[in-house]
Amino acid sequence: MKKALRNCRIGVAGCGAMGLPMLQCLLDAGFHATGFDIRPREDFTAASDHMNFDCVEFGTATDILISVVRDMAQTEALCFSTQKVFSRRSYPGIFIVSSTLSPGQFDALVSRLPDDVTVIDAPMSGAPVAAKTGSLTFMIGCDSNLFDEVRPLFEAMGQTVNHVGEPSSGMTVKVLNN
Repeated sequence: MKKALRNCRIGVAGCGAMGLPMLQCLLDAGFHATGFDIRPREDFTAASDHMNFDCVEFGTATDILISVVRDMAQTEALCFSTQKVFSRRSYPGIFIVSSTLSPGQFDALVSRLPDDVTVIDAPMSGAPVAAKTGSLTFMIGCDSNLFDEVRPLFEAMGQTVNHVGEPSSGMTVKVLNN
């Protein structure tokens, strides 16, 4: 999949202080990536060529969705209630959660997703400066074979990429780290 990963359509939802530089790092590394945010287009003048403000189009045109929204409420809105990315007939096959959620919130989220969605928890550590320089630290929870396949995505955005176990392990390590 490493070679095919370059052909995947990657979406970054939540293009604020962390998400927008993460999007730029993916673009700089040669990935086909698009950002989404609920803020108006005018807030993204420098990056507007790489943004999609239509939530339906964004969700259906994304193979791998990286969520960098603030919290569980915004994750709920992205997935089910407002943008409804996973409530449509077509949705991303891989969902990477880089927001910091509690392990319980993460598990509840996973239980509501369609069965054919592969979920990776990938909280990060580092300030916006680390996001801008591609030097974030990721704590990844997923199957080890899948980790090997998606690792290049995280290496494009981070300096330290740690596989810490199965799904929800990343959230657990992040909570302990905090």
